[in-house]
This record gives sequence, structure tokens and C-alpha cells, in this order.
Amino acid sequence: MSGWFFINSRRLVQIGELWGNRFTILLRDLDVSLETALEVAGEVQSSPLL
Repeated sequence: MSGWFFINSRRLVQIGELWGNRFTILLRDLDVSLETALEVAGEVQSSPLL
């Protein structure tokens, strides 16, 4: 899948295809908790993609 990658201190997150006005976010670690997923999504949302 094409997209951008965002690396923080804990996870590698792939920003995938644009659906409407939202990007899909795929966490590479499938065992991540919902709280961690939301935290990482918030970090990605507040970071510039370009």
C-alpha cells in the first residue's frame, strides 16, 4: 500500500490511502491497545505530512 510513514518513539505508523477527507492509519503492530492507537493518531494528526 502506498502512503507516508511517521515514526515516533514507539511505533511505525503508515498513513495510507486518502478516503474522502480522512487518511487511513495502519499501525504496524497489531497488538497495540486502543489507547495507544488513539495517542499515535493524535500525534500524527498534529504533525505535518510534508
